[in-house]
Amino acid sequence: MVLVGEPIEVPVARRDEELAALAAMGRIAGSLEALGPQSPAADEFDRVALLFGLRRATLASPDGPLGSRLMERHLLVRLALLAQGAPGAVESLLELVDAGPGILARSRSETVAGSAGTGRLALEAARRMPALLDACANAAGALPIAVDMRTRVEAALGPLLQAAAEDSGWLLKEFIPGAPAVTPQPLPDPLWAGLGFSLEELEAQAEGGLASAVAELNDADRAPQVPGGGEPASAPDVAAAWRQALHHAAQRLKISEPWPATIVTAPTWLRSLLPPLAVMVPGPGFGGPALILLGTRPREGLEEAVEDLLLRDYLAVAAARANFRSARALLPAPELAEGWRATSAPRAGATELAWRSALALAAIAMARGRTGIDEAAAMIAAESGIDPEQARLQAMQVAERPLAALTFLAGRRVLIDGAARHGDAAVAAWLAEGALPGAALRALAG
Repeated sequence: MVLVGEPIEVPVARRDEELAALAAMGRIAGSLEALGPQSPAADEFDRVALLFGLRRATLASPDGPLGSRLMERHLLVRLALLAQGAPGAVESLLELVDAGPGILARSRSETVAGSAGTGRLALEAARRMPALLDACANAAGALPIAVDMRTRVEAALGPLLQAAAEDSGWLLKEFIPGAPAVTPQPLPDPLWAGLGFSLEELEAQAEGGLASAVAELNDADRAPQVPGGGEPASAPDVAAAWRQALHHAAQRLKISEPWPATIVTAPTWLRSLLPPLAVMVPGPGFGGPALILLGTRPREGLEEAVEDLLLRDYLAVAAARANFRSARALLPAPELAEGWRATSAPRAGATELAWRSALALAAIAMARGRTGIDEAAAMIAAESGIDPEQARLQAMQVAERPLAALTFLAGRRVLIDGAARHGDAAVAAWLAEGALPGAALRALAG
């Protein structure tokens, strides 16, 4: 609900309620399908966005230990709201932290199934919890809030930290040893799920993407490397680079800044969770400018880093926020944003393309029974260069939710085709349409 400016509720994490919600989503999706095409086109895109968003959401399973993963997501949302100065952010954080130990305990008691893969993913989330709670404590100490509220937040963090440690112990000693091995889930028809391409087309795109990424990375290895380091950049340095990047984007894409941005130095309490440069775009219900948060970015290479940030992380989100349609924000499809990232900033694109293509090929191979977790993890590690243990975790996640591994390639293909046919400026204009599924994007691409 943060997307539409509504108060964020504390999660319940009850399996019976999750199952009831999934069933209700399925019924709504059936009603939207029966409704048929709508006019005008914007209403039809709303219907399609909701239909395919609901179809994908109903594929989720409420089984497995979800407590730590759920808490991590909700804590990150609250920290972002604190950084943006959103009204009620401190109260929302306190409500969540107070409820946290109960949420974790209830998740353990409600866990009736799940694989060793879901256990490992939950364990990683539990292990990241201390860093998040440390950021919460530092924020409570640094922000100008009432003394009693600060005291209540700090007092509630201790029990939650202890509960996260208990969750880690339970996962490591009880759940994971007795859980079955990961069984790759069936891969739904990508056309049914709204990706806009058949499985065979997506597999061919993954193979081609991996080949082109490897060739580009090999060329980059032979090119002279730009040295790093140097003096850290200041907020005025970033602001100047941002104005220059906007000027270049306006010339290339025929756009103006779709959402005002303010460059600020990231608060100390948040820096450990952020890259050297990060963008936060508030939901439309909260108003205010986007924040470009500066951590410890060196001055050397700043212009290129800021331009990448603007193109890859800012435009796709900010344009949709400036032209907000709630139907497309409720269950957003990631294809447009991921496709834009894949095609707009080629400096870092080859590495991401290799990784994403490997994930897609692993998802297809596991779903077809051609490979297992170990082989998929080895391929992901080899093609992306990530740590083998991290590659294994990613292989488990892909096995649990294979469809999510295909959205990047679907969006990339649509935007490449659209740029070839209509030009960069037309593709940039589609960003204002919001988070549409690949099927709708293909209709836009014509």
